[in-house]
Amino acid sequence: MKRAVDMAYPVLATRPVERLLRPLTARTVTVLMLHRVKQGGEGYEAVPVCFVADCLSRLVERGYCFVSVAQLLAGEVAARPGLVCLTADDGYVDQATLLAEVTVGLGIPLAIFITTGFIDGGQINWWDRISYCLLHSRSPTISVPIPGVPPILELSDRHHRHRAAQTLQWALKQLPHDQMDSGLAAIAAATGVRVPEEPPDEFRPLSWDQARRLEEGGLVSFGPHSVTHPILSRTRPDQARTEVAESWARVSAELARPLPVFCYPNGEEDDFGQREERLVEEEGMRGAFAVDGRPASLDSFTDAAQAFRLSRVVFPSRRAELLAAVSGVKHLKERYKKGRRNSAR
Repeated sequence: MKRAVDMAYPVLATRPVERLLRPLTARTVTVLMLHRVKQGGEGYEAVPVCFVADCLSRLVERGYCFVSVAQLLAGEVAARPGLVCLTADDGYVDQATLLAEVTVGLGIPLAIFITTGFIDGGQINWWDRISYCLLHSRSPTISVPIPGVPPILELSDRHHRHRAAQTLQWALKQLPHDQMDSGLAAIAAATGVRVPEEPPDEFRPLSWDQARRLEEGGLVSFGPHSVTHPILSRTRPDQARTEVAESWARVSAELARPLPVFCYPNGEEDDFGQREERLVEEEGMRGAFAVDGRPASLDSFTDAAQAFRLSRVVFPSRRAELLAAVSGVKHLKERYKKGRRNSAR
């Protein structure tokens, strides 16, 4: 069923089918998650901003209603088909410039979740360190002694470097947080690249001044996304508390209307748990976002039992997949999976 639905996305996203399925979304909101956007061809980890602009414009034209995270938390959003919420993670400068220009121009609310150590200038994001090493290495192949990494990684062209970056990122995510630095050092040694102390232009963060100006406009809000973006479930209890508490403290100190919602780094099922949910709640925040690919129930934003693992969907790379995600196809798939689980009991 899943494979059949995925292959049928172009058909399912057509206007007649979309109108038929959209009522399934009546008591949910599709919370979309972006990371980086790009202007031209540079940056293989970024989505072309023209594609994002086209997709968002089409959703507006088709009558989808964009709502803010703050409205959802306040219970101010009435149930209706076609609700969408837009978020972005990490706090890169392209989110404050390219992405915000698009969303403000369309009147779409945007929530950006900030990795505060990145904004404060004390670090380069760990996955960007990997990308920097691979992009600047002169070696056609490398060997990195990290568990789960193949004996040889090919770097012969941009495609292979991209694949190598994904492999290394996955492997480092599996390590205890205390071993992350040694893993990054091994990658730097294998590639023969010295990583700069401050983020170079291609990995630059937005500034607090940019965040304040956007916040004043009323359509862009900012929430905490940890200090250093570790996989929280792989950190010690004191580290996890610091990552949550200090990131919220920094956002609260710098901005007039900080969004009291945490965003778990990586955010998948094994990346956080009850410990992290409790830490977020103890800091006085009202919710937290995960990434599970499902539409979010409207009730989950105001229900304390659900608010600390709110659902999000990664912004798809194809227009048909995006339309399928917001129009009811994912709801149909979830109903099918739920029925299968119930019948198996």
